[in-house]
Amino acid sequence: MLLNLEDVRTTLEKIRYGEDLHTDSLSVTANSLDSIKNNLYKNGLEITEKSTKGIGETISSVLSTLKIPKENVKSFVYASPEIQAECFSAGQDECVLRFSSALINLLTLDELKFVIGHELGHFLFRHKGISNQPDFWQMQAQEVSADRIGLICAGNLDIAFRAILKTVSGLDSSILKFNISEFISQMKGFLKVANNNSFFSTHPSMVLRSRALIWFSMDDSFKDFYDLNEQTKESLLKIDEKIKKDFLKERKIFQELETEHIFTEIQFWLLAQMVYETGSFSKTVQNEISLNYSDDATNKLKSLFLNFSKDEVKHHISSHIIRCTENLKNISMDDFSARLDHLKAELNKKLHI
Repeated sequence: MLLNLEDVRTTLEKIRYGEDLHTDSLSVTANSLDSIKNNLYKNGLEITEKSTKGIGETISSVLSTLKIPKENVKSFVYASPEIQAECFSAGQDECVLRFSSALINLLTLDELKFVIGHELGHFLFRHKGISNQPDFWQMQAQEVSADRIGLICAGNLDIAFRAILKTVSGLDSSILKFNISEFISQMKGFLKVANNNSFFSTHPSMVLRSRALIWFSMDDSFKDFYDLNEQTKESLLKIDEKIKKDFLKERKIFQELETEHIFTEIQFWLLAQMVYETGSFSKTVQNEISLNYSDDATNKLKSLFLNFSKDEVKHHISSHIIRCTENLKNISMDDFSARLDHLKAELNKKLHI
């Protein structure tokens, strides 16, 4: 039996990840959604049971699983070598799903159910894009909620992981050998090579995402999300707490990595400031910087002072120091001011300028 969307949303709220905060915001305006649809009608193909072999039926099957009326969702495929799936909504009752041809060709129909369910999860939970850095964590929480809907629609953890692994690697079934334990083991290497961009990612790491799906798959809500009892709700709360701990652990790692990255950068600009204030970049100063820091720092400073005017150099130094300081304020859980003062003192101690 199909339900109206508000009934579906009310039911799904029971399985929303606890750190995924509720919002009534829309992903695009009504005019923008009309523009997206018009563009897709011109440059893509609407997916229906008659127009595409198997894909239309697969989307219908997912909508039936979630008890969503077909008229609430329009789906399109467009030509692109990129592996992409997106969901756009401008109201409570309508969304547009957009899939690249590369994604459609890569996944089996069962694997596609996970992706369709994931994208519909964003619509049903009223997720929106976020641009402010502190809110990137909220977007990561949204992905955990959407993955739960994807898993419900896929009906199987192996299928869900295959869909994720294929979209991450771009490899199809003829090449990819799937093994969950091997998948998780490889994903753990992500943290070892994480860079500063990871801190601002809109998606949680694959380690966290995988663990969150495994825990959810073990809960009864995965099997019958329309009939949750109090015991199951309590179990979900415990699962959410485990995921939250993973988030905090991973976030701390990223904070430490990003903090070190910023301190390395701000050190260079503090060096530049010291040299600028002396009014001279003598051979003696250059040798001291190379000896105490690196030839690379010396060469970068040479380039800065040779290629820009005095006023431009002053502006560059000031703006970069301000930017780095603001970034430290945003991400550092500790008092960074004392460490910054210590860095300045070390620079003064090492360099006799």
